[in-house]
Amino acid sequence: MEIRIWEHNDLVSVLEINAEADYWNPDNFMSDCINDKSVIVATIKGEILGFLLYQKLWGNTPFLALVKVKEKHQRKWIWKRLVEFFEEELIKQEFESYISSTELKNIDSQKFHDKLWLSSIWKLDMTHWKELFYIKELNKK
Repeated sequence: MEIRIWEHNDLVSVLEINAEADYWNPDNFMSDCINDKSVIVATIKGEILGFLLYQKLWGNTPFLALVKVKEKHQRKWIWKRLVEFFEEELIKQEFESYISSTELKNIDSQKFHDKLWLSSIWKLDMTHWKELFYIKELNKK
């Protein structure tokens, strides 16, 4: 398996994987991440199996925004390889931590964050939902 930074010819596959879930609107957010080269992909023999999107909030705070793996390739630890690559990239850029979040009602995503050793740091009451925020110190596991 190869984990790498997104390339332009990966766009169709990334959008197809994103479309497997009906709750995400990719228009602005996906475009911003793609333009910033803030997309990491997992491939085998040229097939995109999954991707990770991140942002740098305020220009200096990495935010793990989204990890998606093709349904037929889930439960194969691809998500973990994507996150490990992401963390290695952040360490190379001398970041000491990153943040992430999930909806409070999304128990599966909370378990995902726990598996990555992220620590819950605060809850934010949004207009239509509650968001739970996490942080991970990169020099600690």
